[in-house]
Amino acid sequence: MSLFISSCSQKPTNVDLLDEIDAAHLVVVDFDNKSDMKYEDYIDFVKYVKLETTDESLIGAVDNLLFDDDKIFVVDKQVSKSIFVFDMEGRFTHKIHAVGDGPDKYFSIRDVSLDVANKRICLVDLDGRRIKFYTYEGEFLESVRMPFLFSSMIHLTDDQFVFNSGLSANQDKEDVDGYALVVADMEGKVSYKKFEDRNHNFSFTIQDPLRISGSDIFYNPRYRDVIYSISQEGALPFYKVDMGIHGFPQERLPSINTQEYLEMDANKSFVNGYISLKDGAMFIIFGDKQVFNVLYSKESGNSISLLRPVFSHFSHSLFSSNGSASYFHYFDQSIVTVSWPDVVLMIGEISPKSGREESGLTQLLEGIDKSSNPVLSFFNLKSF
Repeated sequence: MSLFISSCSQKPTNVDLLDEIDAAHLVVVDFDNKSDMKYEDYIDFVKYVKLETTDESLIGAVDNLLFDDDKIFVVDKQVSKSIFVFDMEGRFTHKIHAVGDGPDKYFSIRDVSLDVANKRICLVDLDGRRIKFYTYEGEFLESVRMPFLFSSMIHLTDDQFVFNSGLSANQDKEDVDGYALVVADMEGKVSYKKFEDRNHNFSFTIQDPLRISGSDIFYNPRYRDVIYSISQEGALPFYKVDMGIHGFPQERLPSINTQEYLEMDANKSFVNGYISLKDGAMFIIFGDKQVFNVLYSKESGNSISLLRPVFSHFSHSLFSSNGSASYFHYFDQSIVTVSWPDVVLMIGEISPKSGREESGLTQLLEGIDKSSNPVLSFFNLKSF
């Protein structure tokens, strides 16, 4: 959970939603699933990537993973405040670390995205109210003032960006104030805006509502059960997640306050993360006293609800990092997870004792100790 910059505005509450009935894909969550279905029935292990450990490449946290041009960009916002660049074999090439005051420096990292068309790294320095642009090789290009306050952004096309502005305090920018999503250029010229949300009595939001899958961009308004496809033309309902009586009451959202939310949080569910794939998707459903990962097939329209991963669910244990894996997207059908060295070493201990040999585990364990960088595991979603 995270908090957006809040405002004391007392403007009327209104949530601008599009027609949810016409969503391209209906995803049904089965909260009563008590079967022995396992993740390996639906996901294939592809490979490990051990991120090289050197004095220059020590990663403190993995807040985001981005991929392009056979490069892995690891974003560590809080610990090292750096962007680390590795090749697809895990070899460290360079990093961007420019904390300080100056045109080519930043005070903090709020968000990082890639402009793949122009091979630029876009770093949002919220504390400095600037967006810093670097080449993939780490060369500084330019510093641009933020056109308004926002939490994250994705390059759309040409000079257009999609901004997740949420409840950011933009009272001095009437053309964007109160809208959760804005498509605009770096000068703040707005192409369109959607999802009017002025309920500052309710300050929580979901994790990473704005996400990219290949060249496709998606947005999930906070606690809504619809995920929208974002383009230059507008926002269209793409996934409708049907949680039935377990779902967060949509009609309450325009006026709910934080205390009411906390009272409902224990027994109501919502989407708190998602990955859209070429032929399917995965949704992370929080609440109702449990956590589900829901896998969806676009071809068949089937959805599979599986309890939050634990070691016993997998033929390949590194899909789980102590039951709380972070999930990222790598092209087409691949889901990427992050496992820290203590988890990898623990698997090395328990696998032989359990009589279960993990594929490639012996080679993976070579050279790993508790001070090593994390391991990335790549999995492909099967057809079902």
